[in-house]
Amino acid sequence: MPAFSYEAVNPQGTLSKGVMEGDSERHVRAQLKANGLLALACQAVHKTSTATVRTDSVASSTSKPHWLSQLGQTSALSANDTTLLIRQLASLLQAGLPQEQALSVLLSQASSKPAQQMLGAVRSSVLEGHSLSQALSQHPATFAAQMVAMVGAGEQSGKLPMVLENWADYLESRAALQQQVVSSLAYPAIVAVVALLMVLGLMTYVVPQIVGVFQNAKASLPLLTQVMMAASNVLRQYGVYMLLGVVVLGVLLRWVLRRPVQQLAWHGWLLRAPLVGPLMQAAQTERFASTLAILVRGGVPMLAALDAAKRTLSNQVLVAQVEAAINHVREGSTLASGISQSQHKAPPRERMANLLTHLVASGEATGRLPDMLGRAAQLQGAILSRKLQTLTTLLEPAIILVMGGVVLVIAPGSAGGQASGR
Repeated sequence: MPAFSYEAVNPQGTLSKGVMEGDSERHVRAQLKANGLLALACQAVHKTSTATVRTDSVASSTSKPHWLSQLGQTSALSANDTTLLIRQLASLLQAGLPQEQALSVLLSQASSKPAQQMLGAVRSSVLEGHSLSQALSQHPATFAAQMVAMVGAGEQSGKLPMVLENWADYLESRAALQQQVVSSLAYPAIVAVVALLMVLGLMTYVVPQIVGVFQNAKASLPLLTQVMMAASNVLRQYGVYMLLGVVVLGVLLRWVLRRPVQQLAWHGWLLRAPLVGPLMQAAQTERFASTLAILVRGGVPMLAALDAAKRTLSNQVLVAQVEAAINHVREGSTLASGISQSQHKAPPRERMANLLTHLVASGEATGRLPDMLGRAAQLQGAILSRKLQTLTTLLEPAIILVMGGVVLVIAPGSAGGQASGR
């Protein structure tokens, strides 16, 4: 039975919103009227399965603009809302509730309109006879392909509640790691921006006022003062054009990096970079290992799990290596051998951590591959945390020293101009 989102008012004039199932819009309006509500708006909650997306894309190209075809589709939920929803669904299923009843409970508790629309569409799809994984796949903006694959494997193995609980744990740990990265780099970034703004303020406003007085006296100025004044004049006269040039250069660089060859070279350079490279290597390895551990533990076939875990990687050099490893596994190699063969030609910094290969080999030998993958993810997460702490410790004094050096250059230059004026 399809779901409809509605807005209605009661006789006292109080506005209410929600999602209700019905055979048609007229049926939903009749139900609202029977409950003493006057429907102001009522529209169907659209579902966007793969087949529907293809049909809609063809229809939109011939009958209406693309932006009109997006109207009515449900918005993606935030990461926190998605994690909470998955954990609540796991708890309800562990309590023995059928899927449709558990979804009804979640629908009744949903407070946001996107959540209501999404849960209403998922429940309607389940009531129509689709599996939960098929229903979730209709909302790719909220539920990634990795999760859909895990849910499908959990339904086949009868371990769906455990699979959902494990995925919720994974989302929470990934969110915590992302928060740590942001919080570690936020303070140095703020200090750098403030220091840059202070230097620009000194060079474009303070220095011209101080040095201009002595320049009008036609006194000979020291070389340092002259250099500082020239830099100040350049910033004042051409600062806007320089900023525009930086923006244009950034847009051009982004356009160039869309090409596969240049993008591959850029990502390889990032992995080799002194400070950024080790951080990226640890972060990408942690994400790949943790996702693969969850998928394998949930019963997803190895090739499908590798393909899903590959999609979590953002570095195209590592993506190419995982694709090569998938081909080796498809030909009959073990996972450890496939990863090793796919990386043996790459420099050490342009591959995932060697620790991953050793732990995977140990897991395959002992039959504890999910545990070893999880252990590799934990170790890489710890390495990433230590590297972030080290980088933060180094950046803060470096920024202060650079700022102090700039001030030391500006101050003597102004003092030199003052002495010459005298």
